[in-house]
Amino acid sequence: MKRLAETLIARRLGENIMLGMSSPRSAFLGKSLGQEMGFYEDVPKGDEKDSDKTDERSAIREGVADQWQRQLEDMIDASNLANVLTLLSGVCYEKEEHVQTNWQDDATARTWHRDGKTIDSIVSRITN
Repeated sequence: MKRLAETLIARRLGENIMLGMSSPRSAFLGKSLGQEMGFYEDVPKGDEKDSDKTDERSAIREGVADQWQRQLEDMIDASNLANVLTLLSGVCYEKEEHVQTNWQDDATARTWHRDGKTIDSIVSRITN
């Protein structure tokens, strides 16, 4: 029985690390890096200490958003806006196919398709 438990724990750790969990400890606990950083924790309201935690989490989120914005700007600078948007539209179509194939969720698939079409129309407007 102990060997079975060890095997299951090792398998869980291996799967979670491969899925981007930040450490074996956090993988065992089922926590992602975002959870460790406090992105997904509910913070009780009313206490100043809790307010400080919320401010810290907001700052982390803003830092991540700033980093993503810089990366997007670099991509646009390296190529152009139309190419970056074309890539983004391709992601939408791939997500549509994935959702339809694996989840048979027509509503979500239609949303991804619509988003891809919207981005395509923006690309055609800025390139013409």
